[in-house]
Amino acid sequence: MEVMSLQTTSETAPDWAKSLIESIRSIDAVLTLDQALSALRSISVLPSEVIASTRFDAEFYTRTSILCTPHVEVLIMGWLPGQMSPPHNHKGSICAVDVLVGNALEVAYERSNSGALVPKDLSRLSVGSVAISEDEEIHQFGNGSEVPMVSLHVYSPPLHAAEIFSESESILSGNVIVSMAPDQPVSVKVIDLPLLV
Repeated sequence: MEVMSLQTTSETAPDWAKSLIESIRSIDAVLTLDQALSALRSISVLPSEVIASTRFDAEFYTRTSILCTPHVEVLIMGWLPGQMSPPHNHKGSICAVDVLVGNALEVAYERSNSGALVPKDLSRLSVGSVAISEDEEIHQFGNGSEVPMVSLHVYSPPLHAAEIFSESESILSGNVIVSMAPDQPVSVKVIDLPLLV
């Protein structure tokens, strides 16, 4: 079993996110994509406020949970230049992401007729851009700029399980249910799948 150094910490929501948190709490149900997108689009914040309330790490992007209920989790993620998530899906959850600072890069994958995973789309997202992914959709997300990037993620229901894939030697590998509990490392069991480029 491979263990990645990805951890989620929990913190009190920064002042700029409190209205978002309150609007999401008032729903008290699993969010639809439209509700998640609407909540993200309601945010108005200065980049300096976002940077001041975001943790960064030289080794891996950071995940800070600012709200977790039975129906939804909101995370602030800090990305230094070049940091990318591994390809992954959201196993039973929707994910809506708002780029708050910097520029993001997202790679979407699809399965070929043989079952191999192939890149199908590359998107560059600037400040204010919102991206969505659902359930079994496989994507990779990260910093596509030369400066720190911050993104705000809404998962509904909370992301308790995901399949994580790793790229190595023309193989997209990976699979298994991973723990997303605060302050716990993510464990990944590797299964090889062919990657067609």
